[in-house]
Amino acid sequence: MDAINRDVPQAAVTSNGSGYGLSNGITNGLTNGLKKRISKRLPKRPVEGLYYKNYFSEDEIQALCSYKNSGADLSLSHIYILAPMYNYFVTLLPLWLAPNVITVLGLTFVFLAQTIQLYYNPLLSDACPRWVYALSGVALWLYQTLDNLDGRQARRTGSSSPLGHLFDHGCDALNVTISGLTLASTLRLGPSFWALSLIYFSGYFVFYTATLEEFFTSCLLLGIINGPNEGLLIMQGLHLATAVFGSEIWIKTIDVGMGIAFPAGGGIVLFGLIPSISTAAMNFYNARKKASGFAVFKASLPLLFFTSYAYGWAFWSPTVMKVYPAVFMWVLGLAFFYMASRMIVSHLTDADYPWFIPLLAPLAFGTGNAAIGYYFLDGKPPINELVLLSFCLLTILW
Repeated sequence: MDAINRDVPQAAVTSNGSGYGLSNGITNGLTNGLKKRISKRLPKRPVEGLYYKNYFSEDEIQALCSYKNSGADLSLSHIYILAPMYNYFVTLLPLWLAPNVITVLGLTFVFLAQTIQLYYNPLLSDACPRWVYALSGVALWLYQTLDNLDGRQARRTGSSSPLGHLFDHGCDALNVTISGLTLASTLRLGPSFWALSLIYFSGYFVFYTATLEEFFTSCLLLGIINGPNEGLLIMQGLHLATAVFGSEIWIKTIDVGMGIAFPAGGGIVLFGLIPSISTAAMNFYNARKKASGFAVFKASLPLLFFTSYAYGWAFWSPTVMKVYPAVFMWVLGLAFFYMASRMIVSHLTDADYPWFIPLLAPLAFGTGNAAIGYYFLDGKPPINELVLLSFCLLTILW
């Protein structure tokens, strides 16, 4: 067991795909036979493509095959309630059930819940039938549970691997957008900066900095209160409370005086800034203890570019947030998924993480198009923004 895990309760040590797919190490690593199969399928030298490096080098394959991950979850709810529940649930699964199937099944539940929410509430401002909110809460609980069972099932069947870690972590990165957008709909934040900030600060910002910490320290230590446990439980509670009391509670105005007022749903966003920013700050601090300030800054540049594009495009555009909020969020979400996955791959293969990611170029183009319209063309972008959003989606998916 890693040194970081020696002084924490056993239930806190995770190799179960919890939250960010933490693990306390792969029991036996990849076999030599698997390493040979990987080597046969991949060329000896890396080839740089337009958007990414297409292949692994021999050194990167070696690093991938010898990779061991460590981490600990100090959440009290995880140690004393959730982990014992997960340990029991995994015994109910058939041994033939592949861990990655469990991961995909959990993601399917939350994606289905989001699809139903957006059917009733495409602009994030209208009410849905109350059963939809209840479904969203249950779907998120199923995702959280299954996300904690996949790693346990992998150890149970002897199929743990770094590639499983990548798959699990990638699904978590996708869920940031899925569950964040669903919660924005439940809180009826509308096509606004409230919705964008909910997903960005409580999702992208924290997830990226947590991955950054793991990249530099090879270990991710979740605190006594953290997003993958208490954060998801709170989100589930918000969905279920909305199912009971109705979504109208979130559009009531909160007046704090001095001319400052905001919707109750916006109050949830503001309250969430406190743990989000403090967690991200701790992630940066832990990364800085293991690497130079320049190295941490360089690895943070893709997030800085991503942030400027997201808020710049939303601010200067007359349509992307007001008319196509879900499409815009998914463009951002897929770009974020690529950024996070690229960092995970770099970590698994002991490779450098690039400070510039060309795949973000379509976002930069969309931001520039909106800025030109805002400043020079009476607010009308020169290129239709639905066309640009479609182009971004196709480019990222390609």
